[in-house]
Amino acid sequence: MRAAWQWFSRSLAAQLVLAVLVIAAVTLLFDSHRSPAYWAVRTVLYGAVGAAFVLHSRRKETARTGSDPRAAKVLSRKIMHGTVPRDPGEQDAMRRLVTYRLHLMRRTRWAVPVMGVGIVLLLALAAATGQWAVGAFVVFGAAGVGVALWTRRRATRKLHRMDDALGRGRHALEH
Repeated sequence: MRAAWQWFSRSLAAQLVLAVLVIAAVTLLFDSHRSPAYWAVRTVLYGAVGAAFVLHSRRKETARTGSDPRAAKVLSRKIMHGTVPRDPGEQDAMRRLVTYRLHLMRRTRWAVPVMGVGIVLLLALAAATGQWAVGAFVVFGAAGVGVALWTRRRATRKLHRMDDALGRGRHALEH
């Protein structure tokens, strides 16, 4: 199972295929009365937007590290595992990546609470209009917001640990 997960985490194509299948399933669930051509077009459109977003994010991170995409991915894995690079050049690239990601975390700290408020408002609207099926789906959305919050806190802790391990500390990022 671990080998399959490692392969999946390294393969952008596998992630894209899974995302397309999930999008198709959700589209089918909510628009089952429409034609399969509609599902296909909608799935490809959402998949393309998602893939473009992921590729854009990866290119920005690669540019921030000043290295090639494969090296940026290796640095990301090292952050996840808490491994400090020994090579001084790699340490500099890691510092730049950690600084950039911590900046993004600070800049987007409002996103999860806004999603939570949106979920509560959608749930209230579904209850007020008596659409319990939509309300049940919104509850799954609330669980997704919880997972996003947990993931964000975990990533922030790992980034701060790596920042400390690289010898800069949290106060070095406060300009």
